[in-house]
Amino acid sequence: MPGKNAVTIQTLGPGEALGWSWLFPPYRWHFSARSGAFTEAIALQARALREYAEENHDFGYELAKRVGQVILDRLQATRLRLVNFYGPVEE
Repeated sequence: MPGKNAVTIQTLGPGEALGWSWLFPPYRWHFSARSGAFTEAIALQARALREYAEENHDFGYELAKRVGQVILDRLQATRLRLVNFYGPVEE
């Protein structure tokens, strides 16, 4: 956010996926990322992959399950990070 310091939401390691916004409209990044060390990355042609998934529903279903699992894991990790950051709610 302009005028604010960067906030680390999550740290990823080798073999972990970064960025799934390409799969859902409006197909734009919502966050930024940076590497603290030399990094090898694989970039995908998002439009071609979406079209292939649409034409090959078995592939598309498998892709959706895998992406869904990554998203679930990330949401749970973010939730835990927020709970640890803000602490327990006192009643």
